[in-house]
Amino acid sequence: MVIHTFGTSEVRLNEYYINRISYNIQDGSVELRNADMADSGIYEYAITTFGTAGNKRYYDRILEIQDGLLIPMIIQNPTRAANIVYLNCIVKNGETTAMFWLKGGEALQSDATYELSFDNRTLTIKTEQLSSCTLYTCVIRNQVSQTNNSHLLIMEGLVLLHELSFTASVIALVSTSTSYAVAIFIINVGLGPFRVHRQHVQLTSIFVFFKMLSLICQLIAAMFCVLDPEYPISYRVIEGLGLLLVLGITGYLLFLFLRHETILKRSFLMKKKHRHTFLVYGALAIILSSIPIYQGFLNITQCQLHISYSIGNTAAAVVVYVFLAGIIFVLFVKNMMSWAQVRRLSRISTRSR
Repeated sequence: MVIHTFGTSEVRLNEYYINRISYNIQDGSVELRNADMADSGIYEYAITTFGTAGNKRYYDRILEIQDGLLIPMIIQNPTRAANIVYLNCIVKNGETTAMFWLKGGEALQSDATYELSFDNRTLTIKTEQLSSCTLYTCVIRNQVSQTNNSHLLIMEGLVLLHELSFTASVIALVSTSTSYAVAIFIINVGLGPFRVHRQHVQLTSIFVFFKMLSLICQLIAAMFCVLDPEYPISYRVIEGLGLLLVLGITGYLLFLFLRHETILKRSFLMKKKHRHTFLVYGALAIILSSIPIYQGFLNITQCQLHISYSIGNTAAAVVVYVFLAGIIFVLFVKNMMSWAQVRRLSRISTRSR
């Protein structure tokens, strides 16, 4: 590679290395650049002392070149999550000195849920113990490099539950909001001007219809949130309490609506305590319905679903609900306008007499 006579500036470089080495005249060191596997081997350097003895000393150095590791490949078997799933970490090139698996930044060890092969290349997962989509990372390392690759294990049943809980929560929020608006309209606009009992019965009926529709949506949303294991325990406790509250207010509403006084005498909405109860609950229901929406959105994104697809389905469900509920309310308002027309005609007839 290099021939140098100490004490002079004369240096001869081998043509094969001339563009890849740098030689230090001061200490005789050599720097080899752009080394590859072909440069691996035994390098010998000799020091000859001139004089009567002419002694020559030889020194050997072993150079071992290792390629940097490429990103490994992770193969899931079977491709859809079953009771047992195998993740195989495949090294594309070179030799590794270490291989391990990570979950949430923590190294995995064999336990009741996970089992590692003797060389850590295969991770066996018992999915019955899992409660969410989980990201697993295979890390490989040798003496000169370290790299990794990650794989998201998607639980199909949980994905569907995440989508249903998110959509149900959004529908519940829309339903409680529309029901609250209808309640305010009936209490403030309907009950005052129209004092005929038959009209009060119809106003109460449309109030109960929208309120029951809202309660059913809240009930479904709360059940999905309680059943979804990905929701934190605090969310599930809140939704569980909301579920009990929904059942209680449903029984209270049906009791008031079906008793004889409401049917034969006057609407229960004519009493302030009942009106205030439903108005306060309506505001509370809006708050409770909005709580799980953000967490439901996070659950969907954690499973790396196409969020636009899920939002599109939810938006379509909201549009259908608002359209159907809007038609019913518009028809009812049109009916109310006929009440006002009949009342005006009645007044005109009375004056003419």
